[in-house]
Amino acid sequence: MTQEDLNLTSFGFRLTDRSAILMRTDVDIKFIDKPQSKQFSPIKLPTLPPPLNQIPILGGYVSVDAMVRGLPLRFVAVHLIPNADTIVQHTLELLALAADTTTLPLVFGGDFNTHVDPLIYQTLINAQTRLTDAWKLLHPNQLGFTCCQNDNLRNTRSNLDLPPCPPGSTVPPPGSTATTCPHRIDLILFRGFAGVDNMKVFGDLPSDRTPSGLWPSDHAGLVATLRGPVGHR
Repeated sequence: MTQEDLNLTSFGFRLTDRSAILMRTDVDIKFIDKPQSKQFSPIKLPTLPPPLNQIPILGGYVSVDAMVRGLPLRFVAVHLIPNADTIVQHTLELLALAADTTTLPLVFGGDFNTHVDPLIYQTLINAQTRLTDAWKLLHPNQLGFTCCQNDNLRNTRSNLDLPPCPPGSTVPPPGSTATTCPHRIDLILFRGFAGVDNMKVFGDLPSDRTPSGLWPSDHAGLVATLRGPVGHR
């Protein structure tokens, strides 16, 4: 489990942030090894308003090697912090520690913040990593936006239904009620599996909002069913 437990004493502000892997209890799952975690070097985000822009943010990942229904795999939950100066280096660290150290079938799931630098996605999806983007494999012609609803979660129309912003722009067009451009920054990447049986975005429909009108998160979720490991019958 990665954890931030930070205290801005001058503002009386405290932040605790954790990443976790949740597992089903009705499926046969056995750990091959104990879960592992890694925190990246702390950074600050100058785009946030003060005093939040003074809080060190620790992205990272947590991983586990397990037998699921008798089949081995490594699952990695990821959060890359959207800082243009560090995110590529953190991506390389992620691959070196979580991907290059195993020959097991591998699944990455999480918030990669790939809109910050186009190099991030290409670093993840190349011949050396052999990682496949599950969404692109199954839905090559669909945008699959996962981010973001307005910060206050009160926008009536889902921002994920909006057209993409012009290349290079981070500001929605005039007249839009959105506060940010829609992006596909949450990914499921895999290696060593035979393919993807189904995959969808969830939490992005008006019916998913709470009775008070809030979206469940500024991000939508992703769920995918992967076909068994290559060579398994």
